[in-house]
Amino acid sequence: MSTHPQRRRRVLVIEDDPLISRLIARGLKQRHDVSLAMDGEEALERFGRGERYDLIFCDLQMPRMTGVDLLLNLDHIAPDQVELIVFLTADPDHPMARLISGNEIINKATSVSFVEIAERWLRKRYPEMEDPSGG
Repeated sequence: MSTHPQRRRRVLVIEDDPLISRLIARGLKQRHDVSLAMDGEEALERFGRGERYDLIFCDLQMPRMTGVDLLLNLDHIAPDQVELIVFLTADPDHPMARLISGNEIINKATSVSFVEIAERWLRKRYPEMEDPSGG
C-alpha cells in the first residue's frame, strides 16, 4: 500500500431523478469529490465555466437535454471530457443507446454498484490508484 495520500477524484453525476443522483453520490463521496447536475444544460454550464472531472455518470434520457445532446455539445466545449462519460439508462434497448459508441452504458434498473463501477473505471484510467478492497 502506498504511504502517499491519494488524490480524491472528481466525479460528476448528471441525473434528473434526485433519488438516483443522491444514491449514486452517497456511495461515491467517501472516496471522491462528487458534484451533481440535474440535467445536461446544468452540466454544460459547469463545463463552460472550466470545471473538469475524472469520471462522469450521465443519464441518457433527460427532459431538457438528452445524454446524446450533451455528448455532442461537450465535444465542442470540453472534448477531453467526452471519453470520461459513463451513460446510465433504465432502457438499454432504447434507440438513443444505439447512438452511443465508445462510451460505456450501464443499466441503472439492475442492481449494480456505482461505487464498484467507478472504482473499476478510475483504476483502469488512473493505474496509480489503490484498490480500496486491498486486492
